[in-house]
Amino acid sequence: MRLAHGALLSILCLAAMTSAAAAAMKCQHSTVSLCDGCSTSATWNVVLAPKGPEAARAFCYFDWRSLGGSQRFEVVKSPQLGTLRTHDYRLAYRGEKVGRDVVVLKQSWLSPTSRTMTGTVTYTINVVPSL
Repeated sequence: MRLAHGALLSILCLAAMTSAAAAAMKCQHSTVSLCDGCSTSATWNVVLAPKGPEAARAFCYFDWRSLGGSQRFEVVKSPQLGTLRTHDYRLAYRGEKVGRDVVVLKQSWLSPTSRTMTGTVTYTINVVPSL
């Protein structure tokens, strides 16, 4: 297992998407760093999605950033209280019921030397009426 240090080795970091949808949704998250062969955890606090036509846009978006190219997420455990969407570097979650949800994802990425690296993140998602 290699822990990524500085700019020489590959690290993935989770960053909040600063979009109008995320701001309106009121999402909070912990910071995540992931190394090859590692498992880590993160916490999201998500306001319950509104009912009606606004629900379709009520996702919290998070983007992964890497020093190498990212590959598709593998969903190991799907959410039970909401909807998860993955696309390229982006995760999107919509909380549909109040409570604690868990999502487990395996992420693969390329190191700066084009070696495939893999790590697992367990997300604990607290869906709340308000923040």
